[in-house]
Amino acid sequence: VNLMRTTYFDFLFCCSILVGWSTSLVVNTNWKRSPIFRKLNLFCTRNSVEVYENVFNDDILRLLDSELKRSGLGHTVFNFRQPRTCTESAISSFLEDIGDTSCLIEYWWREEWLSLDLHRDVDEELAKVENTFRYPKNGHVLYLSVGKEVNGPTIIIQEKNVTDNNFGSQNIQKIRPVFNNITIVPAVNGRMLRFEGNLLHAVPRPALAYLDHAEGGNNLEIWTRRRPDPNNPNDPELTFYRRSVLLFNTWPEDGGPLEVSSAIPTGATPLNESLLPTTYCKPAHEWWKIPIIIQPESVEEDMNKRRVHLSIGLLGNLHRRGQSSRSVDDLYASVEIKPALMQLGGNPTVFSLYRRNDD
Repeated sequence: VNLMRTTYFDFLFCCSILVGWSTSLVVNTNWKRSPIFRKLNLFCTRNSVEVYENVFNDDILRLLDSELKRSGLGHTVFNFRQPRTCTESAISSFLEDIGDTSCLIEYWWREEWLSLDLHRDVDEELAKVENTFRYPKNGHVLYLSVGKEVNGPTIIIQEKNVTDNNFGSQNIQKIRPVFNNITIVPAVNGRMLRFEGNLLHAVPRPALAYLDHAEGGNNLEIWTRRRPDPNNPNDPELTFYRRSVLLFNTWPEDGGPLEVSSAIPTGATPLNESLLPTTYCKPAHEWWKIPIIIQPESVEEDMNKRRVHLSIGLLGNLHRRGQSSRSVDDLYASVEIKPALMQLGGNPTVFSLYRRNDD
């Protein structure tokens, strides 16, 4: 009896400690907003596609946008442990807080909302010289400044391997990749997109570029690009349709991409001349991990009535595309993909992709 009583009181004592500890985490706040919960949630639920907000404050976003505009569009490589500019410091701080300590970082900038065909980031020089594809570990898009008329999401396509039992005349089984789903990530000021480096991705312009005319799309008709006029500050391409993004890839320890300069970009702000105390990101427990919504498929008897046809252009030469056609034309998705592509802001959404004869 005495042993049972002692064990019981020991149990109560331990419970009181746990309750007190957990209460200290959530005083005057919601428990899901506590730093410990956010840190655990951030690193215990790692996915191939992740979206964060509240990573940098607005002053730093404006500073980065201004610095990159002065520096231009070229690609640059730097050592993760030795950032030299405000932009490199911001990138390093984010990667350190998320636990990615890749040795070499490649980054570049774009401020136009371009129609960008589906592709994987690769070591471009290696692919050109040896027809060998080497992929980064992770890709990132930081949306610095997004115009109010930009419904130009980043789309990411994931594949699955299937067995083709009717390959060639010998009826040999062959494993081949097929498109499995499409993730639509709306462009939002300050949002950070992170994805595995070998995933296919693209940017449509207009938003419904992949859809048929009957669905309001243009079915990959060539979009006419008009370069912005730098002498006209009211040019819509520099205001309403501006899509300023910092793009960066992390590369494995065996080296970064060939023939990419490691020189400090002209016009970049050295760390010792920054107008801000630091260009670090916010602490990771203050980030908001944005839920990615998985769109349920309709269970109607005639599924084709609930699907729309997609044609998605492919970037690169024959070897890089992996097929003779310059587009993938036999894809279908739920009709709900239309408002997801058109939305200005909002949560990322995942849709299943189907071929013509899929169930």
